[in-house]
Amino acid sequence: MRIYIRTSITLSLSYFIPLQLNSDAQKHDVTLLYCGLNEAVLNVIENDEIFRKAIPKSILRSSVNDGLLYLSTLQNV
Repeated sequence: MRIYIRTSITLSLSYFIPLQLNSDAQKHDVTLLYCGLNEAVLNVIENDEIFRKAIPKSILRSSVNDGLLYLSTLQNV
């Protein structure tokens, strides 16, 4: 299992990029987490239907430390 932690996202990204990232991660058994996103970005993700589907809340973490703690609970890491 490979792990990728993303700590920033640009609001000007097209919808394709997050959709493709998550799809590719799942296909290749990669754990993808978005960590430490600021409130403005989180609001966009939560209020935009396409982003909300592309980036599920289950892969959002408040900080890199929180992401690493979560990963430490997974069995195959």
